[in-house]
Amino acid sequence: MLQRAIVMLLEPVYEQDFPDCSHGFRPRRSPHTTLDALWRQIMGMGRCWLIDADIRKFFDTLTKSAMRDILNQRVGDGVIRRLVNKWLHAGVLEEGVLSWSLSEKVFSSRRVQCSVFRVQ
Repeated sequence: MLQRAIVMLLEPVYEQDFPDCSHGFRPRRSPHTTLDALWRQIMGMGRCWLIDADIRKFFDTLTKSAMRDILNQRVGDGVIRRLVNKWLHAGVLEEGVLSWSLSEKVFSSRRVQCSVFRVQ
């Protein structure tokens, strides 16, 4: 519940930076709105190139210090910074296996992390 509250606080901070064509992990956006926007864009062009990219393991390439630095550029509240830092250092226990990989962390603040890095 606390992670969701932090998402609700940080979303407006970063939401303003995204272009209208960005759909991933955004409020009132979904795969369906993405496909609808893509369809309208393609139909308006007549023809175009469509490239599919997979960003699997994206979070494995990000360092925790880089994530903190980007967060610190816009967030001055020490409580929020400490909470996010604790979540970045927390492992995830799934089926008896403890994982420390960022890509394997399944928590709601993940969308904040993604949002933070998309605007850079």
